[in-house]
Amino acid sequence: MFNIWKKKEKLHIDCFTNFGGITKLFPIESSSAFMPEWFKKLPTTAQTDTGGNVGTVKLCPGITDTLKAGIVIPVWCDMFVDHANGVVKTEPEEMADGHPSWQWGNHSLFKGYHHLKISSPWRFKEKTGAKFMMTNSFWNDPQTNYFVPNGILDFKYQTTTNINIWIPKNKFGGSGKFLLEAGNPLVQIIPLEDKEIVIHMQEVGDDVFYGDELDYIFTQKGMYYKRKNILSKREGKKT
Repeated sequence: MFNIWKKKEKLHIDCFTNFGGITKLFPIESSSAFMPEWFKKLPTTAQTDTGGNVGTVKLCPGITDTLKAGIVIPVWCDMFVDHANGVVKTEPEEMADGHPSWQWGNHSLFKGYHHLKISSPWRFKEKTGAKFMMTNSFWNDPQTNYFVPNGILDFKYQTTTNINIWIPKNKFGGSGKFLLEAGNPLVQIIPLEDKEIVIHMQEVGDDVFYGDELDYIFTQKGMYYKRKNILSKREGKKT
């Protein structure tokens, strides 16, 4: 006999931080652990205005599969953002910084937004070079204050998990001030292969957090690709 139910292959991710306490308070967890309450309470069917009985979005695979996929980085401490006067300020100040507009060519497409890069206290390592998509947590907390753009990354040739957000300058009728609350999902990280993520989480000292070749800054241009090329060649010599 053979097992027709093939188990998913596993992707092992080492998640490490030098922030004491957050592995217990606000750990990296599977996306299923952050299933929104509104979705859990939603019935699978609902009655229409004309008396019919139809399926709700709980039967939509595009939503349900997304909510179960990958892992989530939650907000690790309250972060207040204020751009009411046209300049972005954050509290704590050291948590985030913005890229200057010349990095995207001062293009008019982005003139309606402030950019902010949030410095994550988490670093990830994964040995195979698998690709992941970092994306927003829209279904948990639909936002008009900011949004997280999609990005594809690996954790073999780089380890950072910093989060880019765009903040609309027009405020959509809001005050220009908002809070990212500790414990709420901030971003979701989804493997681009149908594999199960196994999380290995630990707190480490600064010597480990900052202390390997993936943190050494040796150029200001294309460092990821140059580092990947160097390390790939060295890996080839070992085989």
